[in-house]
This record gives sequence, C-alpha cells and structure tokens, in this order.
Amino acid sequence: MGIRERIKEELTKRCEQQYEKDLAAKKVTYKEWLAGHGDALFAGGQEARQQSGSVLLLQASDGVLASGAEDRIRSYFHQHPEVMIAYGDEDVQDPATDEFVAPWFKPDWSPDTFLSEMYWGNVVAIRRDWLEKLQDLKAKDLTAEALSEDALKESLAKLAVEAGGFEPGCQTIGHIPYVLFHADSAEQQTRCRALCMKDAVERLLGKESKATPMVSVIIPSKDHPEILKQGLLAVYDTLGEDKCEILVVDNGSSRENRQQIEEFLKEAPVPISYLYEPMEFHFSRMCNLGAQHAKGEFLLFLNDDVEMRCQGWMERMVEKASQPHAGAVGMKLYYPDSVRMQHDGIVNLPMGPVHKLQFLEDDQEYYYGFNTVDRNVLAVTGACLMVRREKYIQAGGMSEELPVAFNDVDLCFRLWELGYHNIILNSVYGWHHESLSRGDDESPQKLKRLLGEKEKLYRKHPQLKEGRDPYYSESLNRDGLDTGIRPAYVTAGNHIQISAPVKKKLDLGKYRRDNCLLYRVERCEEECIQGYGVVLGDNNACYDRTLVLWNPEEACPEQYALFPEQDALFPEAGGKITCYCIPLTGQYRPELAENMMDQSNVALCGFWWKPEPGSLPEGRYRLGMTARSKTGGTRLINWSSHELQTGWKGWNEK
Repeated sequence: MGIRERIKEELTKRCEQQYEKDLAAKKVTYKEWLAGHGDALFAGGQEARQQSGSVLLLQASDGVLASGAEDRIRSYFHQHPEVMIAYGDEDVQDPATDEFVAPWFKPDWSPDTFLSEMYWGNVVAIRRDWLEKLQDLKAKDLTAEALSEDALKESLAKLAVEAGGFEPGCQTIGHIPYVLFHADSAEQQTRCRALCMKDAVERLLGKESKATPMVSVIIPSKDHPEILKQGLLAVYDTLGEDKCEILVVDNGSSRENRQQIEEFLKEAPVPISYLYEPMEFHFSRMCNLGAQHAKGEFLLFLNDDVEMRCQGWMERMVEKASQPHAGAVGMKLYYPDSVRMQHDGIVNLPMGPVHKLQFLEDDQEYYYGFNTVDRNVLAVTGACLMVRREKYIQAGGMSEELPVAFNDVDLCFRLWELGYHNIILNSVYGWHHESLSRGDDESPQKLKRLLGEKEKLYRKHPQLKEGRDPYYSESLNRDGLDTGIRPAYVTAGNHIQISAPVKKKLDLGKYRRDNCLLYRVERCEEECIQGYGVVLGDNNACYDRTLVLWNPEEACPEQYALFPEQDALFPEAGGKITCYCIPLTGQYRPELAENMMDQSNVALCGFWWKPEPGSLPEGRYRLGMTARSKTGGTRLINWSSHELQTGWKGWNEK
C-alpha cells in the first residue's frame, strides 16, 4: 500500500470514529426522554388533589402505576369536566433490568380502534359520580379483585357506549398523553389488546338488519381503457351479493379510446353510466359530477388504477360507513404483485399529510397494530374512499378549490371537524398501480401547484396547520418524511439548526453534478428546510455537506424575466455563481440506515435548517447541495426542483 492510500485509510478511520461519536450524541434513551417528559406541571393544584375520591381506577394487577399517575389523572379530570372516562399511555418494566421499555403511545378516542382491540390498556379512569348514575354498572362491580374476561369486556363496552363513544362528536372519553402504567411484560399488553370489543358493543347498540344498500362507484378516468377495464373486471369479480352501480366520469378521452370504453361498458353485469365531459383534469369536479348523478346511499370514489384483490371488501366498507360515528372509509392498498404498502392511512404532520407505512413490507406488525387492525385515521386516500351520501353532502363534497391534490384530505378533515371518525380497513385490500418510482422528480411548476394547494388546505383548516392529528400521538415521530412509526425519543436528539447563511461565490467548475448525490427536500418553507443528502456508493462519514440557495432572478435577471417558470433554470456547469451556503451539521435519520442497508454510514445524512431572522434576503431560491470528500478530491453537487420563497404571504397564482 502506497503512502497516499495509507493516508486515506487513516483519514477514513478518523472520519468514521467522529461519525460514531456524533451518532451516539444524537441518540436519546427512552429513560432520558421519559425523565424530561414527566416533569410537566399539573394544573388544578390543591383543588384537583382534593378530588381523590371522585375518580375510580380500573387497573390491571400485572403492573404498577407510574410515579405521579394518580395526581396526573385527577388533574386531567379537573381540567376536562366533560370527560367521564380517560386512559393513558403505558410501557413495560423489564423484569431483568428494571428498565422501562416498549412505550405504547396511544391515539385520542378512536371508536373503531377500540372495536378491534382494547387499546385503552391496563388503566382506565372513570368519573365516579357519573358511574354511580349508570344502571347495572356500579363502582363495586368494577373494583372486585378479579373480573372474568367476558365480564371485563361487557363492562368496558357499556362504559364506552354510555359515554356516547359511538355517536358523532364524542368529547366524554379522554386520552391522557403521558405514561400512566408500567406493565410487567409485553405479554400483558398483548393480552389486553386481544380483547376484541366488537361483539360486546354491537350487543349493546343493536345491529340493524335491513336490505343491502346501493353503492354508487364513481371512477374518474381518461384515455386509460385497458387500465379501466382491468379495474372494472376486478370489481365485478369481487362484488358478491353487494348492490352497486358504476359511474365512469371521463374528462375527455380520445375518440378511439372513448369507443373502446363504450364497447366494454356494454358488457357490464351491473348498471353503469358513462359521463363524458371534456375538461382540464379536475379530480374534485369529476367526483362531484359523479356524485350528482349517483343514486346510491353510499358513494365509493375509486381510481381507475385500483384493482380489488379480495372478496367481501364492499360489504366491509358499507358496514363501517353505515355507523353513525363514521366519516370516510378507506382500505389498505398494496403496490401490484406485492405486499408492499402504498396506503394505510394518512397522518397529519408538521410537514403536511403523509402516507405512514408507505413502501414498507406488510410482513410484520408495525407499532401496536397500525397495519393489522381496522382503526381510525385523520384521512384516507381518494383512490378508494367510501362515505355515506348524506355526510358527503353535509361536508360540501370535494372542494373545487383543490383540483388535483389534497381534495381527499380536505374532505376527511371536514368530516372530522363535523364530529365523524374516518376509518382505514386493514381487513381488506386492493392493489394500486401507482408507480413505485414517484419521488422528487416533480417540476418546479408542479411543485408550486402542489404547495399552493397545501397552503389552501391549511387555510381551510387552521387548527391542523401545525401538524395536529388526534389519531397519531405527539410522542411518535413527527419530523421529516419517515414513513415508519417509532417513538419520538428515538430522534429527540435532533434540534433544528438555526444559523445565518453565508453569501459566497461558488465555482461550479470544481464540482460534478451527479445523481449519485441523492438529494431530497421533504419540507421547504420559510421557517425551515428539511430533507437528506446521501452519496450513493461511498462512505458518507467522509463527506461534508452544504446547503446551497441560489436566486436566479438576482443572478441572471434577463433570462429570469423571459422564463421565470422554466424547469431547467439551474446554474450552468463550469461557471461561478453567487449564492448562500449553509454548512450542515447532520441530523439523525434512523430510517435512512434501515432503508439503505447497502449504503455506508447514512444515519446522519439528514438536515433541518432555519435561517436566523432577517439573514436571508427576500427572494425565490433554487435549492442545491454540495458534498465534499474529506479523504479525497471528490466534490459533488445536485439540485432539487423545490424552491424557497422568502418574504411571501402565499402563492401568487397565474
């Protein structure tokens, strides 16, 4: 080995040692997080403590209450006089080490999740004076040393029903977002979750027996005769005894394709309408047009590229959508010929709506049943969405302010605001023929439209703008586009990098523009830019990364004036540009290490940056990244199609 190779080997070793040190500094243990998270002050003070006899605790014997849990419970009831029943988060105390592990962070009241599993857990708090007013259910019955499993299910079901948990707008069942209980073992949590409450609740509510309702299946489609035919055949093959009509809404297929569609629609075994109305693609208007012509009690919006793959799916969707508390109902969708998940519910995060579990294999249970039980979510995809017609009308239908994106999310948000609970069914599934390669290849114009529609979404729903989601705990991961589900403490060592960008001249002749620098911007707003940059095929511990902000209007005003929307308006290779540079400190992204196992030292390749107030002049910036090797001469650069607009009050539509 020559001296140059030995020097590089030593430098690489030092880089890897520093990487491991930095990685360790970013990791926070659950014990450390729990200690800080448990120090919140209790509201209510002495007044709340005096109510010691006003709350009854139904507690499992296989575990102990967390320190301060009783005070926290009393304080919660004091602050929320409308709440009659409350439950909290919990974890497991490892008997070998006495360490707390496996935190179970729960959603707010979720009636359909409750039907699937008794997710309230091992401690249920009940307001005593309310309990004493209930017939056939007294405190003495719940404080017996042992309740049989059947008696426990019946008692809990009665509590949930009496509290109005299966009526729209229930506010009487509360979630205390703190760890209240330490179970003796994970098996104890499993036993608790295994209590299926569906039969017990249905016995109390009564199950309506009526004629099978009509479902109107509304399919927007244009110039996809073969794809449409494939999807329709799958619907016919899996219908069973369900009654439905189908409405195909075509916004302008070519003459040849229109003829093909009309020919095979003649052979449909169910009533079918072909609504041909040429227009620019406008998903909301097409859905509303179909709904206006529909005769069914239930509306099912279905993409033409969704293929049903199991029997009984429509019956299950109708069963759920029929419930008084139900809003929109969706189902699990896979990528074709696989069990790789494309959709399993939409979570609202600070960066916007995210398909949690997307791209993950459905070969294991993820975080306490997210992919295994029918459960409540804030939104489901419009690719397969059922809703009772009267609730669709009550919510105002699909918003025509949102022609392409977020119209399905907006509908679900409005249904939730009306007091309904949206539902994802994990018990049925279909295939969604959406490209696996979709990613950061959108043009600036498409991204501008997408972000403009997201801005409209949150103007319509300001209470959800900061990422509130009642069905996804604040104690789960919420920063970045990690589609996995993990406790927030895992990345609690990350803190937003606040710094002033440095204005400098960058000599592009020294950098190679190359897609081996995988550069992804996930969130691009004036308050922060977030994403990651990975050098594929090399040791990422050996690279310094810099975020680059380039203003084309400032750099080449004449060209920009002629082509302000030009997709390819990026700095030319070989020239020098004046830009703003931000050396990146690295953010811990565990999912990068999990998803890129063939790449080296990628866990610190994330970035999360916010400019110091007033440090970045008003303008419109193209976003780039440079990566410079610390052990060799490699210098890489790549650009994103995302833009940062500073000093703006909203998107200017043209």
